[in-house]
Amino acid sequence: MNDVITVEGALKKYKGTPEFDEGCELKSVVPAPTESAEPQPTPSTPEEILNALYALGKNEAMEGEYTLTGKITSVDTAYSEQHHNITVTIVVDGYPDKPVKCYRLAGEGADKLKVNDVITVKGKLKNYNGTPEFDAACQLLAVVPASDPEPTGTSEPQPTPSTPEEILTALYALEAGQKMEGTYTLSGVITQVNTPYNAQYKDVTVTIVVGDFTDKPVMCYCLKGEGVDTLKVGDSITVSGALKRYNDTREFDKDCQLVSIDARGEAQTEDKPEYNTPEEIVNAVYALEPGTFLDGNYTLTGVIRSVDTEFNPKYNNVTVTIVVGNMTDKPIMCYRLAGDGADSIAVGDTITVSGLLKKYHKDGQPDICEFDSGCSLDKVVKAQQPQPGTGDLAVTSFAALLVLALSAALVLRRKKA
Repeated sequence: MNDVITVEGALKKYKGTPEFDEGCELKSVVPAPTESAEPQPTPSTPEEILNALYALGKNEAMEGEYTLTGKITSVDTAYSEQHHNITVTIVVDGYPDKPVKCYRLAGEGADKLKVNDVITVKGKLKNYNGTPEFDAACQLLAVVPASDPEPTGTSEPQPTPSTPEEILTALYALEAGQKMEGTYTLSGVITQVNTPYNAQYKDVTVTIVVGDFTDKPVMCYCLKGEGVDTLKVGDSITVSGALKRYNDTREFDKDCQLVSIDARGEAQTEDKPEYNTPEEIVNAVYALEPGTFLDGNYTLTGVIRSVDTEFNPKYNNVTVTIVVGNMTDKPIMCYRLAGDGADSIAVGDTITVSGLLKKYHKDGQPDICEFDSGCSLDKVVKAQQPQPGTGDLAVTSFAALLVLALSAALVLRRKKA
């Protein structure tokens, strides 16, 4: 800190952070003066240590060695007989939002560690690419094994899942509505952004696949933590929280925590699919997985086929369904549409709508392709009224002329009489 350096390299903006790209070079260093720097107090309590650790920038390290005691929430890498170490993640009691990875932890008893064991670890602390952790070669000082459940006489106690495979197997064995005991941590690649980042609640819902277990995806529901607003398909992330089965979805429960973004996924450098024509946009919505959004904001113009919910003067919105072009088999609902003229639109009007597009899903009901709540009404073209001389007005005009002719004939007849 406080050294003055000269750096040369390519500049870019990554996830909102202006940075020199990988491979930049250090050209010169002017060391910070030491005589004027005030000594900083050394963190001593678990709270002070964790706060200092979580305050580090990426790839920064704390001076000296520290000791923490916490409960194992996941075994991230199984014990290596060759290198005599294991990688686990612990949570210090009272700080569930500040997990600490113990990278390549070594020491007596490391080969027997499992989830829910309480361990004491000593070593150097650092932030590795966003992951707060004990550095390699940290030492296991003490172990308090997880207490086994009391025998019931009817069944043998079940071991606590520890490896990713065991955790996923246990999660997928749950009945609908059941929840796993304890807190778990899993790392995986994002395969879907189910609900875009919500600036009001500061959360996002994504689905990850752990390792090669492509048949056992895990949804991270209302995921919170630093960096959740930047997540996208292809990112590799680590998540901690309670695991449960919600209907047919296996998921981390609401308010699970983003521990780290471990890698910049390939999706970071790939171009997102572009949907330019109305037909491409509508087809893309219909191709979505149930409950997911189309990435980005889109605009469509279509003819109102039905007014599904009348205009609500309290909330100033209306729900209608439109047909885009000739795609009558692929209607798009505009849910809680708001904007100038929303109170007077009717079947047959042509409207332009902008917003987020998704495939709405609710168990037991048909999926609905729609603009999400909060979509905006950009333009209204009222349905054309029949011109005089055509259609019903033509009949009316002919009838009126006939009445006049008959009236005139009666007047002439009366005069002759």
